[in-house]
Amino acid sequence: DPTNKDPERYWAEPFVLPGNVDGPQSPWYGRAGWTWYTGSAAWLHRIVAEWVMGVRPEWEGLRVDPCLPSGWDRARVMRNWRGATYEIAIERGGASGLTLDGRPIEGTLLPVPKSGEKHVVGVRVG
Repeated sequence: DPTNKDPERYWAEPFVLPGNVDGPQSPWYGRAGWTWYTGSAAWLHRIVAEWVMGVRPEWEGLRVDPCLPSGWDRARVMRNWRGATYEIAIERGGASGLTLDGRPIEGTLLPVPKSGEKHVVGVRVG
């Protein structure tokens, strides 16, 4: 990975997520491009929020189905959705399951909330 070995080749700011990095077939192999006017940061945020943390909005409700990296024992998410606020605590260990305001929920889909509600969600992943 040339981006970790040669900052002159990478050519971009280290604190910006580029839209692309040229591959080995390019004469500019390892050079980052589209740094300040890319949608990459928004897509990375969406991937982490919806697929790592597993909090995905759906028409029928809010899906909570995390896939934490093996080195993570816990994570927290604050999510505003359809006028409600969810405080979601994800923990590894024990039987997998989901609670909404302390009550068990079957499956991984939280019901559509009423606007202005605040909820506490507990998630256990095996």
